[in-house]
Amino acid sequence: MNTSISTNVLLIWPGDKKVDVNLVNSLVRNGLMIIEYRPCLNQSQDSIVEALIELKKFVQIVLVNNEVDVMKYCDGVWVGQNDMSIPEIKQSEYFDDRMLIGRTVKSLNQLDFAIRNNANMIGVGAVFESQTKQDASLSRWGLIQNIMNQSRKPAYLIGGLNLSNLNIFLESYHIENLRIAVSSAVLRSSSPVQAFVDLNNFVIEYRGKINKKP
Repeated sequence: MNTSISTNVLLIWPGDKKVDVNLVNSLVRNGLMIIEYRPCLNQSQDSIVEALIELKKFVQIVLVNNEVDVMKYCDGVWVGQNDMSIPEIKQSEYFDDRMLIGRTVKSLNQLDFAIRNNANMIGVGAVFESQTKQDASLSRWGLIQNIMNQSRKPAYLIGGLNLSNLNIFLESYHIENLRIAVSSAVLRSSSPVQAFVDLNNFVIEYRGKINKKP
């Protein structure tokens, strides 16, 4: 597995939404490369595995949120600060060196720990309230900016993002290598594929503008 993650938009697929094969295939044809599958409360392991296998038929990189014991059915796991630590994951019987680990961080100390333990990617937030993860605590925007810009690993803004509020955030807080993780902005849109394309293009154009600045 190539651990050089260059994708702009990570899509979070909630477990209470059945995997729509036609939609996933259309999103992949329009540039989707990475999905995090987030199981819902009390979802059976069989159901999680079935969803991961289905997603992996189309998507280059599929991660599962928190469920370390089913990593073998995808490309790795994404964990938060209250989940299993990176060293624990790597010591798990379910882990091998081909697997990717994403870690959500809320401080520079947490970022440092994640990088020292070779997390493959970082999530930073929550920027806004999220419909997908309603218990996520909001982070200060200035701190989010610092973490994003100091990360030596691919870092994704996370939390209730859409085109409108992303613009509000970026008016005052500049991110050098912008990447975003979204869910509702695409999956609850009346035109999910177009919503994904618009977000992906926005990130590409924003990074182009930032890189041109002296």
